Amino acid sequence: MELHILESKLTQLSKNYISIQTAFQTKTISSRYQDLSNPFILFCLDIENAFYSLPSPLRRIINNDFFYQAYYPWWKEIYSEEQYKRLRAIAIVRFMEAYHEI
Repeated sequence: MELHILESKLTQLSKNYISIQTAFQTKTISSRYQDLSNPFILFCLDIENAFYSLPSPLRRIINNDFFYQAYYPWWKEIYSEEQYKRLRAIAIVRFMEAYHEI
């Protein structure tokens, strides 16, 4: 699957995850993680499992680019542009593999 398609899917997954977490915080939906019959809980657990399956540098990229949306360009103090683009592509593919989207 092409990287831009995976990136779009990951962008949507992160938006959904953030929306659900916001609903948990505002008590709009129950956040009892013990309730495995709740599809929102299962979705969040799947996202978190995929996230934590990544090594730390890839987690940082996924978190800063999709979930936390850190300031741009947060990565310049850490990576060259070429390194960042290469690691970002790897991070996206590995996350989506772990989430079982590819």
